[in-house]
Amino acid sequence: MGDQELSQLLNMGFGYEESTAALESCKNNVAEAVAYLTEKAVAVVPYGPDNKKETAMEIETFDETEEFPKQVLMNIKGRIYSENWSMTYVEGDGILKCIKSAIKLAENDSIQSNEDCKKFVFEVLPVALNKLLTNTTVHDSELQDAILNITTTYLTLAVTQLRHRLEVSTLKLLSTIMDPRCEFNFRNRSKRTKHNSSQGVLYGQCPSRTTFRDPYGWLVTLINAFGAAGGFQAILSHVVDPPPSPFLLAHILAPWGKCIEYVIPDTIAPILKQLMKTSIEVIRDMGCEDYKSKEIGLVCDLILSMKYICTGCGQQFNMSTLRIVEETRDMNMKHPIDSEQVLTWLTKERILGTALENNLHQTQYTAKLMKIADFMGSKLTADDIEQFWRLQEGRQPIVVENVHNIISAAAIHFSEEQAKHLFNIVSKSWVREDSKGRQRLLTLLGKLGKLPWVIEQVWALLHIKGLGVDEVEQGLTLHLNLLISSQDDVKKRYVMKCVDDITGRVWVVPAMKYLHRVLDSCLQSSTKLGRNILKELQNNIVAVRLITDSLVSNYKRVTDRYNDRIHGETKCINSHYSLTDCVTTHLKMLKLVLEHCSDYLQWQYVEAIWDCLSSTKAALVHYDECCNWFRSAISDLDPSTQSKLFEQRLLLTQPDSLRPPAFKCFQVYFESINTRQGKIKRWGSESFNVENLDLFGLPFVWRVALGAREESVSKAATSYLLKVSYSALSPKLKKDGCAALHRNFTSHCQRLLQEYAETVNKTVCYETLKRTANVVNITTDYIVLAEGSHRGTRLVQPHGSTYLGPLLSFTLDMESPIKVYFHKNHRVSAVRLHAAKLSKSSPECVEMRVGEDVLMTCHDNKLLHLTAVVEGCTVKVKVLPSSSSPIKSWTEELNTPVKFEEQLPGVLLNTLPSVHVSLQTLSTLGSPVTESVQRLLNQLPTNPVIQEQLEALETPNIPNAPQILDKLLSGPVTRLVYNLQALSAKIIPVEREYTDRQVLHHLFNNLTRESDVTGLLLQNDVLDGAKAVSKPQYCALDLFYGVFRAEERPRRPSNMTLDELFLDEHREEYLGVGALVVSILRGLLCGITSPLFKHNSPLNITYMKKL
Repeated sequence: MGDQELSQLLNMGFGYEESTAALESCKNNVAEAVAYLTEKAVAVVPYGPDNKKETAMEIETFDETEEFPKQVLMNIKGRIYSENWSMTYVEGDGILKCIKSAIKLAENDSIQSNEDCKKFVFEVLPVALNKLLTNTTVHDSELQDAILNITTTYLTLAVTQLRHRLEVSTLKLLSTIMDPRCEFNFRNRSKRTKHNSSQGVLYGQCPSRTTFRDPYGWLVTLINAFGAAGGFQAILSHVVDPPPSPFLLAHILAPWGKCIEYVIPDTIAPILKQLMKTSIEVIRDMGCEDYKSKEIGLVCDLILSMKYICTGCGQQFNMSTLRIVEETRDMNMKHPIDSEQVLTWLTKERILGTALENNLHQTQYTAKLMKIADFMGSKLTADDIEQFWRLQEGRQPIVVENVHNIISAAAIHFSEEQAKHLFNIVSKSWVREDSKGRQRLLTLLGKLGKLPWVIEQVWALLHIKGLGVDEVEQGLTLHLNLLISSQDDVKKRYVMKCVDDITGRVWVVPAMKYLHRVLDSCLQSSTKLGRNILKELQNNIVAVRLITDSLVSNYKRVTDRYNDRIHGETKCINSHYSLTDCVTTHLKMLKLVLEHCSDYLQWQYVEAIWDCLSSTKAALVHYDECCNWFRSAISDLDPSTQSKLFEQRLLLTQPDSLRPPAFKCFQVYFESINTRQGKIKRWGSESFNVENLDLFGLPFVWRVALGAREESVSKAATSYLLKVSYSALSPKLKKDGCAALHRNFTSHCQRLLQEYAETVNKTVCYETLKRTANVVNITTDYIVLAEGSHRGTRLVQPHGSTYLGPLLSFTLDMESPIKVYFHKNHRVSAVRLHAAKLSKSSPECVEMRVGEDVLMTCHDNKLLHLTAVVEGCTVKVKVLPSSSSPIKSWTEELNTPVKFEEQLPGVLLNTLPSVHVSLQTLSTLGSPVTESVQRLLNQLPTNPVIQEQLEALETPNIPNAPQILDKLLSGPVTRLVYNLQALSAKIIPVEREYTDRQVLHHLFNNLTRESDVTGLLLQNDVLDGAKAVSKPQYCALDLFYGVFRAEERPRRPSNMTLDELFLDEHREEYLGVGALVVSILRGLLCGITSPLFKHNSPLNITYMKKL
């Protein structure tokens, strides 16, 4: 065992004992000892985007006699060329096995003769090592040692190769290994190397600790391993005679220029001096063929590496060497060729024209031609420019774009004459090209935007007739981009050009649009400039008058020409712009002027614009836009102008022609004027309180609510009427139950009802019916709104809450869903009480929610059909913690009589004379009046006349019972249904605890003692009318259940057939009924047709007789 071999292994970072054992086993062969030492590591380097890690624990012994492992090579290729690449490092397997096999073959220079080894060394291995050394995903600390061992083993292979020949791929990979900036070296920069400085020759060393620099110990280990294996001597043997090319020298010096800070100058300087000397000589002897080579850029890299080496080893090199390097780098710049001579030669030989004949579809080729065009742009003749332009005619879009790029590069240096000639060519093409071709021409002009003449030429092109809207818009965008970077006087000049076009009516809409965009851009970039331009326009031209006159004149000219055939999208302005474009553009421009000027819009202009856009010839869309604009521009009108517009235009609008935007406009001015008069007090942008009921313009709201043709307008007017009449009233107006308020409103509604009732007796038309239905709905909605917030017990109940309506089934979502049955005329309080019983809590702690709607306790008096509860819905029930505050309990509060009940609007309306007579008359008119009247009757207390008749029947042995019954069960079907509802309320009221069975007995006796109820109900006119009822009434079944059901048995759903009704398990209970009750039930069942009775015929008398 020699000391030199042991020193080499120690310098590589291996320990003394393991190095000694390795040399003894390998008979002092350093290469084999290194391979022996690196075999002891077991690791895996599998990384990719998923960072998945594998391990292989098998340890195999490498067979030196084995040929190159092809199967292992195929495995490595399959791993490293995938997206989730991986690499296995195993003792005797994987990449290390292939490297050791390659070392054996390299010793005999046999790599080229083995195809598998050749593919591994020159294709697979560079890719694998580059991924290991440069990939940021290889970050596990336990794998860094494995990568170091792989790299060290590869250096042995590299040195063995370099002894035979210089391979570029080997030198490139060596440059990566020696680069301190590669990921592997940078990640391990803090680790130090281990070596014995007293033994052997060292080629690298860590920086002194006093410099506070990272040691890069592993990089130093790799440098020493390369030097100890004889790598520097192997390189030096190839650069003496004959010297290599400058391109190969660049690869040779590149690794050492990168790691020069970590080498020992005393050791490596003699070797590098020879390389430097050879490099300088080779560079000086470069010939023309060398400069034409595609690798000429490597010479710059070579010079840069030489400079790094000179700087890093300055004490070992004569400074003249560094000066020689600098001179070599700049030697081609000492005697440059005069640019004019080159330009003259290029022009004389027509080099650019020759180069443009082919390959114009290649972007990289075109980029080089752009540099030539930029250089000789000023020398191009008119013929040259035309020749260049013809090259793109009829060619593919990519060729056209590339030629335009070349022309734009040359045009930067054009003279005025050249620029004029180019624009003439562009103008001729502009006329011939289609839309896409014009877009490409605009793109070319955009590239020439820095030239002063372009902005004028673009403006001229846009004024050529026949352009489409898209082309004009693109051109205006380009022109605005050019104008933004121009001087202020240029911007003002184009503002005046827009004014001239608007005044001349030749380019109205585009000029108005562009004027708006220019002014808006000026105001955003420089508020002072924009205001100055607006001020000049207002003072010199009166911008408001200009815009108004342009809008009115152009609109009138178009409407007069097309008469009634005009609509919003007709292309009638400059052949390409619609009337809607014209209106929108003018109103936007007017809004911009008003926002930034201190003047109000005068009445003469308001009147002109309104009359123009609301005339009989105007399109509805323009009338809507006019209303929306005046609604948003209310702050730009002074108070007197607002009042004139409101009084002389809005209030004179016919209600039947009113549209939603017009009504919204009316609301804004209505609130503004009444606020100014002190009748409305605002307390937010949207909310207000009414302080005075005498609102200016309120009758118009009534007219719109009653007579609007569009349903949405009528509903909006009704909602607004109720808001200003009740919900938005100030607390001062609502005090003391606001009896006068309700009396006035209900009296007005009653007068309207009487008026319409008298009208329908003379003539019936759809408009009259609709107005009648509207006034009934307004009355109903007002009563619901005013009475909905009252809690407590009503002594005078509304008619709709006294009888049970249709069955309503829904689910209570508690701890477990429970299906419950109620009637639509039950109150919310009934559901809340039932939920409280099920949850064993107090009603005030029960919160009920239907979707997003909360059924609050203040709504407990509301009927279910007036809430969000519908058939099959789910009511979510939540039990809240009980409150300890001493407040009135829910039951006490609900049972407390309502204060001022006689002042409620429903009660007041019920007391007015002949109101029920009018309503009964209106109820016979059919849809939509009948349904509306039924809703209103349900909100009023039961007709006092009917109530007196029913109370009289409760007296025992009343003599005139037949006459009373005849009145109750005669007349139109609507009256019959109403009377049956009242009768049902007497027999089975919603509040069951108030039922007096003794009174019911008297009632039944009076009904049947001397009258044939069945005969009355079976009259032909009654039956014919009953069949016309749109919605079945359930009075009969409700009456039957209410009197004879067992209290302990749950209520039956009203969807049973007669079989189920009389022939089920409770048949005997029902058969015990006396003949009196059967007679009334038979009459009621036969008198009202209903889909509930499915067995046999609707008049199923057979079953009734069996009873």
